[in-house]
Amino acid sequence: MRTQFVIAWDTHHHTTEELEERVISLENKNAELTVQLKWYEEQFRLSQQRQFGSSSEKTPVVSSVEFFIHNSFDKLGLIPFFY
Repeated sequence: MRTQFVIAWDTHHHTTEELEERVISLENKNAELTVQLKWYEEQFRLSQQRQFGSSSEKTPVVSSVEFFIHNSFDKLGLIPFFY
């Protein structure tokens, strides 16, 4: 079963300024979610590597993840909300 998300947005006429603010808000949220998705993908990759990888190929999980998050948010000019 597929979940469908509905975003409430009233239908009355909006000013250009309101629409621009909405676009900026949605772009920021999209950037946050993109970084969060990348973090989860990295966690999955590291988990797979720990589970199936060679024991001699240990990756320092915390430092690599922290480095990734810091750089991703820094490039976007954002502050991580889950720190």
